[in-house]
Amino acid sequence: MILWGKQEETNVSVWVDDCSSIPLEPLFMAGDLLPTSYNVVKEQEFRGEISIALKFTPES
Repeated sequence: MILWGKQEETNVSVWVDDCSSIPLEPLFMAGDLLPTSYNVVKEQEFRGEISIALKFTPES
């Protein structure tokens, strides 16, 4: 499978110094990712939860 720019995941930064990775292969295969919850942790302390949904629209 060829991924756009060969990038297999994207990083989401909630705070400047904390980052979480989201795999992109399921997004490219399905076209979208339903809302998924991720824990927000800063300095090893749970701060809450964030829900992220993604949609991929290939160029025609």
